[in-house]
Amino acid sequence: MKKLMFADIGNNLGKLTIPIMIIVVFVAILFLVWAMLKRYKRIPPNAIGVIYGKRRTEVTGPNGEKTSVGFKLVSGGAVFILPIVEAYEQMSTEAFQIEIEEKIFLRRKTSASMCRV
Repeated sequence: MKKLMFADIGNNLGKLTIPIMIIVVFVAILFLVWAMLKRYKRIPPNAIGVIYGKRRTEVTGPNGEKTSVGFKLVSGGAVFILPIVEAYEQMSTEAFQIEIEEKIFLRRKTSASMCRV
C-alpha cells in the first residue's frame, strides 16, 4: 500500500513539472524586465546625467586623439546603466540666482575716491 502511495505522488509531480517550469521561466523573465527598467534612466532636457564607473575611450581634441575617461555625459535623452559596473547622478542646468554682497572700500592714494566691488 505504501509503494502505491509514493508512486501516485511521483505521477502527480510528473504532471506538474511542465506547468511549474513555465511559471518559473515566466517569473524569471518578469524579473529581468523589471531589473532592466530600473537601470534605464531618462534625463530631462534641463539636466545632465553623469554616468561614471566604467572606463571609456573617447575622441578628444581636433586631431582625433583618443583618451580614456571614467565618465559619460548625457543631456536630454535616456541611457541604460550597467548594473554593478556603473553609477548615475543627475545635475540640474536650470538657472539660479546668487546673492553677491557689495563692499565699499577706500583706495590707498586718495580717500575721496571710492570703489564698489
